[in-house]
Amino acid sequence: MAKISRVPVNDDVAEVSNESADTVNTELNPSRRMSRTVAPIAAGWGAPVPERRETAKFESLVLGGKGKRIVKILDEAPAVKFGRHYIKSAGPKGKYYTCLNDEFFQGDCPLCAEGLRRTQTYVMNVVDMIEDPEKVVAWTFGNEVSTALQSLTENPQGDYWALNSTERYFHVYHEKLANRDAPATRVLPLKARDLPDDYGIEPLTESELDTLAENTYGEEIIFIPTVQFLANVQFQDSDKPQKRN
Repeated sequence: MAKISRVPVNDDVAEVSNESADTVNTELNPSRRMSRTVAPIAAGWGAPVPERRETAKFESLVLGGKGKRIVKILDEAPAVKFGRHYIKSAGPKGKYYTCLNDEFFQGDCPLCAEGLRRTQTYVMNVVDMIEDPEKVVAWTFGNEVSTALQSLTENPQGDYWALNSTERYFHVYHEKLANRDAPATRVLPLKARDLPDDYGIEPLTESELDTLAENTYGEEIIFIPTVQFLANVQFQDSDKPQKRN
């Protein structure tokens, strides 16, 4: 099982993360770090995190253009929760920028002040059982998937059912919908015992899961920009929420 290298991103390197092959990019630039005691990054479905580590490189789960994914979730709840802004005009696929607003520092984000929409974003550590079952990747998603995952934490008897249970896997895929530009992300639960016959995949052993758990990502993968950096971000009126007639 290969160990994941937690190499800090150098000042002259811009790290780009894809949420999926046909979605937008997240721009990271650690040369412009925000100096705050508390960062606008959280863990779980809502708990704040008081400290963060050096911004580090990471690999992402890629959905678009590659069909279905069978994933093993390694976290009981999101390892990272934060807000971000999407600016479609910032490049061919647009770009995401980490939002500086949170319950501790309301009003510090220049993009919020300009009226750009802030979306809630979550990151969970997963294993892509089709692409590479020996590597941890970061799965980044929004409220749609968050709602779906939280609904899957209840079993038919109404009891709590952990997302990272040894016996649980998930089929994740994109589905194009009419009258909607972005595809919907579907998440369907699978049982470990069904993987060999249905998908030709052997479930991970407890030893393999323990090794993977040692290589999970945390808040260190999210770049927090300075206020000045966000104040210099260029955008167009079309990037703002459009009023309906």
